[in-house]
Amino acid sequence: MLIIGHRGASALAPENTLSSFRSAIRAGADLIEMDLRLSRDGEVVVFHDRDLDRTTDGSGPVREKTLAELKQLDAGLRFSPEFQGERIPALREVLELAAAGRTGLYLELKIDRGAEEIRPVLVARTLEVLAAQSFPGRLNLASFDLDAVRLVRRLEPGTPTGLIFREEAVWDRLPAGGLDGIDVLSARWNILTPARVEAGHRAGKEVWGWTVDRPEELAPVRAAGVDGAASNNPAWLKAELEMLG
Repeated sequence: MLIIGHRGASALAPENTLSSFRSAIRAGADLIEMDLRLSRDGEVVVFHDRDLDRTTDGSGPVREKTLAELKQLDAGLRFSPEFQGERIPALREVLELAAAGRTGLYLELKIDRGAEEIRPVLVARTLEVLAAQSFPGRLNLASFDLDAVRLVRRLEPGTPTGLIFREEAVWDRLPAGGLDGIDVLSARWNILTPARVEAGHRAGKEVWGWTVDRPEELAPVRAAGVDGAASNNPAWLKAELEMLG
């Protein structure tokens, strides 16, 4: 089972920061999951929320700040004084970090409801950054937004893709080919069953579960036969899997 660090090792360090990604690499994560957004000047930055308020000392939407303005914000202090001065990374910084450790990346394109006009710009800019920095490890572009994933495949047909979802009805699209072109189905842990995972495998897809942080979440995910699981604490997940054999 692949071990995927959710926003890095976000139980141990500020989510979506270089410190969090380093922690995930040290923990032995096979892949690091992270969230991609655009700054006002068109840079691809790594940040989860639409707004800055929850995890930084800034406020307002990410897309209203330039990269230089985002770099002035503290993205670590709200997590712990130990991480004071942590900055919001650009995608290119993470590519350099992960390339050195040969750790794979699972890049989530964040498309906010009501702001779908950003979709073509975010997809195009992300693909440009990836083309400019050859990445040696496993790489997947994913989103909750199916149209974003389909756009990736239209622009760069060979790019591995993933669909992230929590709705059980998504499984119903498999038999009719509604998820053709998707390589990875990344489902919330509580909607995974052996039958659904088997259906995904029959359709030629990997199936991953998220977010697995406790034994009671790991048990059904493991029993379902998934190919990978995302955790905020990849070191814990790795130790649990090794103990269970």
